[in-house]
Amino acid sequence: MTSIVEQRTESSAARERTGSRLTMLWLATALAVMLHNAEEWWFGLTTWMAERPWLPGHAVHGDARTFDVVLAIVTCAVLALALTAIVLRPRWSAGVLIWVSWGLVINGLGHLVLAAIALSPMPGVVSGVGLLVPLGLVSLRQLKGE
Repeated sequence: MTSIVEQRTESSAARERTGSRLTMLWLATALAVMLHNAEEWWFGLTTWMAERPWLPGHAVHGDARTFDVVLAIVTCAVLALALTAIVLRPRWSAGVLIWVSWGLVINGLGHLVLAAIALSPMPGVVSGVGLLVPLGLVSLRQLKGE
């Protein structure tokens, strides 16, 4: 039979491991989103989409200036979530990261599908398939049961 002090110590250690895991996942997510958005911007996703008006989702990307603003907003939003989750450690952190992780997986697979349909490497496909999908799946696996 364990004492109350031992139970509290075990509980504190488990919370610390969970907090450290969430911190690492949030940091990796923020970095992956920044790299992915930089790839989309650097290699001209809106130009690539404009050259292929027959692709699904063409209208979503709009003009380059608007898309640049959207990339900045998304990047800042993920950074704000990550910083809040790391610094304040709110109870909602794991739940929100699960939704963000699903977004990573869907975004990365979407790039792969559109690149396959177009038979052309889409800006964002490298980081989408190489970073977003694996990180999203790892995060979902790690957070299962949270």
